[in-house]
Amino acid sequence: MNKGLIIASVFFVALALILVSAEGGDGTGPEGKGLGEGKGLGLGNGSGNPALGFHEVRGFANGMNKMKNEKGEDMEIERGERLQLRVRNITAHSDLNITPEDDLEQNRTRLRVNFPNGKNSEIKIMPDSANERALERLKLKVCNLDNNCTIQLKETGKGDQMRASYEVQAERHFKLLGMFTTKAQVRAEVDAETGEVTSVGKPWWSFLASQPAE
Repeated sequence: MNKGLIIASVFFVALALILVSAEGGDGTGPEGKGLGEGKGLGLGNGSGNPALGFHEVRGFANGMNKMKNEKGEDMEIERGERLQLRVRNITAHSDLNITPEDDLEQNRTRLRVNFPNGKNSEIKIMPDSANERALERLKLKVCNLDNNCTIQLKETGKGDQMRASYEVQAERHFKLLGMFTTKAQVRAEVDAETGEVTSVGKPWWSFLASQPAE
């Protein structure tokens, strides 16, 4: 068989596999640490932290709870089947056990996540900031319904490495080998305490594709 024909056949078989992978499933692979699942219920109880000025702890009422975070920004927490944390019209959904700690003198609220193993973590990064950092790494401009974008605040890591992280998932376009355009899911994980982007997931074949601005 002609050597050129063999090479062409292998090329088109590989291309077909890539396109099938892009159409079925999310096809993403982590480029950092693994992703975890959210656990718990968005309720609050505890004793607060008097040394830091946050000396009263209250639970979330059913429905909408409006308060200000440590920076004085308006923050909305809606308690329903799942908890929704909203800042500047950017909303993160969560199943974590989140405790609000109040500083009545300053009219500020700090959010703390309580993990099943007894550890806890403060939510210092709000959904709008986490979304901005994730989109920058994913080379996307917006997170909305058009690209099926979602933001989830969830538990990641294990043992002493357990933490709360935002996971931003969206669909974006890829141009394969400079010729074929397809869509696939991408995701980024942002530490809710430090703001560090700890993990990025893209299709395994993304090294063969360019990512047009969108």
